Amino acid sequence: MILFFVLLTLSALQASDFLSMFTAQVSPDIHHLCLSILPTTSFHPLQSLLCGAPVQQPELKQLLRSTGLLHLFVVSGAHLIWLEHWLCRLHAPFFLRVLGWTFFSLACGWQPPVVRGWIGLLLMKMEPRWTPSLRADQHVLLTGLITLIFFPLWGNSLSLALSWVAAFSLSLSFPKGWKGELMKCAAVWFFLLPLLAPWSPASPSTIFVNFLLAPVFSLFLLPLGIVCVLLPPVLPLFDFLFSCFVRILALLPISSPEATGRAPTSWGLWGWVILFHTLTHFVSTSKRRRAS
Repeated sequence: MILFFVLLTLSALQASDFLSMFTAQVSPDIHHLCLSILPTTSFHPLQSLLCGAPVQQPELKQLLRSTGLLHLFVVSGAHLIWLEHWLCRLHAPFFLRVLGWTFFSLACGWQPPVVRGWIGLLLMKMEPRWTPSLRADQHVLLTGLITLIFFPLWGNSLSLALSWVAAFSLSLSFPKGWKGELMKCAAVWFFLLPLLAPWSPASPSTIFVNFLLAPVFSLFLLPLGIVCVLLPPVLPLFDFLFSCFVRILALLPISSPEATGRAPTSWGLWGWVILFHTLTHFVSTSKRRRAS
């Protein structure tokens, strides 16, 4: 395992410049192509949902931020996992699925969160052969390290750190059922709080908002948005349902604390990441020793 990682590091250092140059040239064209095939909608959320473009409307962005649902509009590894799920349902061969992940990642601007998700998804398919004994949190750690090795300039990326921390939060063990889903929302809120607090502090009530509304969005609005690309006549239905979704958010009695406007430093970002990975390692080691 160590030898594999050393060889991967040396190879990645040689390939990182080429990858950065290649993706910088190819990604904008594919991103523009993604935007050009989208149907026009009054809210324009499809540009953010499907092509990774920033949310343009200040009111909508602030509403999503205050309710803790902005992550639904930020393309990340979760979108790739959703894409992989449907490609598997269609019985697509593995190489076509990889091409689908890659095209989607490039169409979204080759952003750090989605690239981290791309690497993690590829490792997930390789791990049964190469690293069969990795825990879920170790998989998150290996994915993040490989991402930084290939793209070292992302060491200052807040979006990469947020994606990394969110993936770690979801890698923890939770019971099945609605209690486990609620605990997942609470874990994500807790672990992201130190990183988000300086510029977008969230109220604890956003835990319940995510628990209640995020599945509705992921299961209905996001798939319907993809259907609109294939069948533009469905667009009025999407607009209507999305406007209802926004009105529901506006009615929620949620107020976030004032933000300081200071982004976390690099030491703060990665210090927090190293801290919880280290604590998880010691907790897991202690459990194994007690069990033996």
